[in-house]
Amino acid sequence: MDDSPGATESTHQLSATTLATDDPDTEYLGDYEGIPEDTSGPNTPSAQRQQEAMERATDALDVYYAVDKDHDEWFEDLRPLLSREAQTAYETVDPASIPANDVTGDPSVVRHAGGGAITIAVPTSAGDVQVDLIVQEAGHDWTVKRFRFPSGDN
Repeated sequence: MDDSPGATESTHQLSATTLATDDPDTEYLGDYEGIPEDTSGPNTPSAQRQQEAMERATDALDVYYAVDKDHDEWFEDLRPLLSREAQTAYETVDPASIPANDVTGDPSVVRHAGGGAITIAVPTSAGDVQVDLIVQEAGHDWTVKRFRFPSGDN
């Protein structure tokens, strides 16, 4: 992983077995294991779009946890990865209040709501962080709508 300031490209290896399906009985698994590889279905993001979402979630958490920066630099790096709604919500966060954590493993798809919304679990040193991502306009990249941290962590 590139730890240089401002680095946002993920170098985590992602497995095809971490992709989700439209089967409602397998969309959300608490331990994120056993998700079938079949990604067919009318409301399922393609395997490529799921891969892009996992990379975006990991990149966003890497930037979020870059707490050695002042607020303006930290938010300037995070802003392009956030939805408009999340930009408003996270612009007042003080990075000095964020515990220093690291991404520790490969992300996996937890669930999706059609082709334009997905939740990715990213293992960190503080536990799994669930990252809700959306596509705000057709043809655009995934953006973070919300980080859901393990209880007691921000």
